[in-house]
Amino acid sequence: MACGDGGPECGVRVDLDTGSSRLRDTAVTVVTARGDAYGPGTPREGSDFQTPYLRT
Repeated sequence: MACGDGGPECGVRVDLDTGSSRLRDTAVTVVTARGDAYGPGTPREGSDFQTPYLRT
């Protein structure tokens, strides 16, 4: 990967000096928004792609 495509060579995900992940001990909060009802039992329940993706 070249530096222009955000690879670890650029120091984006990996500290170039230590080779370790920059986010290893960092708490992260993910906030998402959507405009419909995707809860259990609703007609769009099967279209919920955010919740399963974020739980993995």
